[in-house]
Amino acid sequence: MLRIDTISQTCQQVVLKLEGRLAGAEVDLLDQIVTRWLELIDHLILDLKGVKFIDRAGIELLKSWVRLPLLQENGTGVRLSLRDGSRFIRTLLESNGIRAI
Repeated sequence: MLRIDTISQTCQQVVLKLEGRLAGAEVDLLDQIVTRWLELIDHLILDLKGVKFIDRAGIELLKSWVRLPLLQENGTGVRLSLRDGSRFIRTLLESNGIRAI
């Protein structure tokens, strides 16, 4: 089960807090939600502090998002950032080439 809450929202940036497991059907659900947000705003932050587990499909999805094209022509800004997360989640992300802020 994955819980997704909007904890901060401006015209340009939204922070979504994730809690639970990012696995199975929850990966597809998160994909739909993030895709909708990225159509509406410039920058999305996923707060992973409450995430307990991420399966292979979840890792691949996160990889695809953090590699989205930069916003501005001068190369600054990103479309999606990951933040926080337990030591286990941070290690899992880093071992798969994903960096959380």
